[in-house]
Amino acid sequence: MLAAKADQAGYFLELIVSGADLDLVNNNGETAVQLAKRSVFGSSLADIFRQAITTGRKVYSSNLEVFSLLHFVAGIGIRKYRVKAGHTEAFRLLIDARADISDQKSRECQAVVSLLQNHAGSSLRNRFEEILLDTVLIHKVTCYSEFRALHFAARVGNLPAIVQLLEMRFPINSVDDCGHSPLMLASREGHGYACKLLLERGMLIAGLSI
Repeated sequence: MLAAKADQAGYFLELIVSGADLDLVNNNGETAVQLAKRSVFGSSLADIFRQAITTGRKVYSSNLEVFSLLHFVAGIGIRKYRVKAGHTEAFRLLIDARADISDQKSRECQAVVSLLQNHAGSSLRNRFEEILLDTVLIHKVTCYSEFRALHFAARVGNLPAIVQLLEMRFPINSVDDCGHSPLMLASREGHGYACKLLLERGMLIAGLSI
């Protein structure tokens, strides 16, 4: 709050990243966000929030009317930063903010599912899944059942990702909602090297289990 009042954008960002409650009010009943909007860096406030989110820290507000991740991503909370649903930047912000997408009942998970479903079969859907794959590979997302990382990697022929996912013990013979295994998807898309890799790993796993 003092940082906002003193027009110190850098300190304001540091405090947000440190977990300061954006809903704290001063003696006049004004929140830090309200003060920041009137500050010298008011026009850059949305970008400051974006920077805070991309650090992977959770931007905290005890009052969702003051700040809400979903509203921010949708461009509702801050008019200076309008991100229309479907843009990859919005999707990446949700993931970078460590949105709770492991709980299918959470608003964040429902937002992610909605973005994926609304763009099924499109290049945007592929881009969203590339973002999810990246986060799975660095263990940022560990339990999101709506996204089958190995199936996606096989479908696009991403050999390094396939190797890493198998090393992470993703099941090689699992099937998606359409009954397709990773090998079937790689074969359908014509990724010969991916097919060879999956076949070799599948035979190795089968041999070890005997």
